[in-house]
Amino acid sequence: MFGEPGIENVAVAVFMMAVLVDHMDGELARMSHKTSKFGHYFDYIVGSLIYTILFCSIGVAVYRWTGSEGALVFGFVAGFSNVLIVSLRLSMELKFGPKAVEHPSSSGFEIEDFIYLIGPITWLGGLDYFFWLYGAGTMGYLGWTGITFLRQRLNNP
Repeated sequence: MFGEPGIENVAVAVFMMAVLVDHMDGELARMSHKTSKFGHYFDYIVGSLIYTILFCSIGVAVYRWTGSEGALVFGFVAGFSNVLIVSLRLSMELKFGPKAVEHPSSSGFEIEDFIYLIGPITWLGGLDYFFWLYGAGTMGYLGWTGITFLRQRLNNP
């Protein structure tokens, strides 16, 4: 967020570690049968907060680097899209069950695992490209989640 050259490399490493630990603790809880409703919902909320802060911060940094007010607005829109996504997904899960919110996956990878590309892309100097593409993907995922929510409501009144 501070926009100092090089700091994004450290920030992205810390972010990736946070995401990795988040994924590991959830997996460990499931494997050891020590899940809880509180932990599940806490994970949803904290995850949303982390992604919201990520996009807002990158938007501020890109604005500071380039002067692009569009980056600032885009960062906040992409960031707060996560809050809406989580709200819709929590509503769907509470109303229609866990199957209603399963992520698309293939070969053990879920759609959210693309976030790990942020490290290598940033270290190769492409954070701004990642920001625009992943932010657009987040907004697209919000649209898909909204449509899924509406379909669920229509099919399960």
